[in-house]
Amino acid sequence: MGIFMKLDRPKIKVLKEATFEECALTNQFTNKKFVGKLEKDIKIEDAEFECCHFIEIDFKLIKPEKLIIWDCIFERCDLSNFIFNKISLKRCEFINCKLMGTVFSECFLESILFEKINGRYININGSKIRNIKVKNSDFSEGRLMENNTKNIEVEEVNFNSCDFIKTNLNDVDFSNCNIEGINIDLQSLKGMKVNSYQASCLASILGIKIV
Repeated sequence: MGIFMKLDRPKIKVLKEATFEECALTNQFTNKKFVGKLEKDIKIEDAEFECCHFIEIDFKLIKPEKLIIWDCIFERCDLSNFIFNKISLKRCEFINCKLMGTVFSECFLESILFEKINGRYININGSKIRNIKVKNSDFSEGRLMENNTKNIEVEEVNFNSCDFIKTNLNDVDFSNCNIEGINIDLQSLKGMKVNSYQASCLASILGIKIV
């Protein structure tokens, strides 16, 4: 894998435990710790989540609009089918979370860690990506399309049957990941780092016959 990328960690300070219902009244979500279940739908608009820790939160009841999420940790949360649309995320960590079918559309993602994630069917499209690390996760049957990328590190990630379309993967090392059955275009393929077995699989995708 070579030299590992050093990500900027979330700048978490002293946190006060709170509920989404309380914070939604003032639209203030700073230096807070959120734990447990939500009781009702909550619409959050034009808010900034800054220096927050979310633990075992099911986000299906949260309806976000125009959010900025900086310096936050999501731990054992369920964000399945959650839609991040035109949202800025910086110095955030997703640990042991469910992101099945989660959508990141036209987002700005910088210094993000995905670790031990169930991200099957994840959809990242039209986003600007800077300094992202994905470890020990399942992104199978996901879609990464038309993204502007720089500095991506992947380690033991299942990308089986994943679509990589118009997404720069130059110098990304996939050698210890599963990339069987991927759908990829030439633009995305250029400069990928793979092992010899993976190279033969990619050759077959391109119609190259190895003799």
